[in-house]
Amino acid sequence: MPLPPFESSAIDAYPAKSDWDAVSTELFDTVLAEWELSEPEMLDAGEGGVVARVTRPDGLRAVLKVGFPHIEAVWEAAVLDALPDDLAPAVYRVDPWRWATLMESIEPGVPLVRAGLPFDHSLEIAGGLHRRLTACPVPYTDVDRLDDQLTYFLRRALVSLDVHAEAARRHGVPSDRVRDALREGLDLTSARTGTALIHGDFNPGNLISSGDDWRIIDIKPLVGDPAFDLQPLVRDLADRISRDDADLLRRGVVVAARAMGCDPVRAARWARVRAALNVSWCLDDLDAAQAVVEARHLACWDRVAEGLSSAA
Repeated sequence: MPLPPFESSAIDAYPAKSDWDAVSTELFDTVLAEWELSEPEMLDAGEGGVVARVTRPDGLRAVLKVGFPHIEAVWEAAVLDALPDDLAPAVYRVDPWRWATLMESIEPGVPLVRAGLPFDHSLEIAGGLHRRLTACPVPYTDVDRLDDQLTYFLRRALVSLDVHAEAARRHGVPSDRVRDALREGLDLTSARTGTALIHGDFNPGNLISSGDDWRIIDIKPLVGDPAFDLQPLVRDLADRISRDDADLLRRGVVVAARAMGCDPVRAARWARVRAALNVSWCLDDLDAAQAVVEARHLACWDRVAEGLSSAA
């Protein structure tokens, strides 16, 4: 039986992440008690929610995630449940109102980013996993299109960039470079290219070991261009070797794009867009120091995109 998406009205209940943080432990403990789960072993979930390995009443170990409600994750549990069990964790139970998911505990569960594998080999593993994901049918017609969701964020970012123009100038954040990349994003979304199921947050922390294979977690499902997913994968793996190394990023894009079966030039263009959005979001958070860091990332992706376009 298909699972429902998470209840989107819960997003409005928490206008700020801090509002949810204030009640997240209580929400987690409530689900833990109602589902008769025990022995919680807390895991690092970043900003996405509260996550722990737990024991079910039948003695089986599982993972409980109570997520922070946000628009990108509405279909997370429902799509995970629809994916093959050798591609993603099996989903046992969902509370759509509390954004709670009880799922299979993947063992050993080492994230690709910490697996200690060579750079190219890591990209090839991830690329093969991504090909399997994009080959899956889109399980629900209401899953957001990348083009629609990203157009909303890009337009907001362009307005925000004007609002924070003085702060950007004062801290040396190149507004013109950011604005150009954001506008390129609107060009890409207006083309409405791609009808594949994509991950939305395909970073190597969301790819975990399962015996001799790998599985995906924390999907933020979208329907769109597979090349969009490449940037966080390449960025995070490259940063473990050398930060802001355009040559390494370019090599990573070529290797990952070949493994994924997508166009490296298009992937680099999407990478510019995602880097520019990161700058904008830092300015929104009044985090000028991080905005400067993200602007350096954007400059690197500019060089990558220019180099790949020239070589094409």
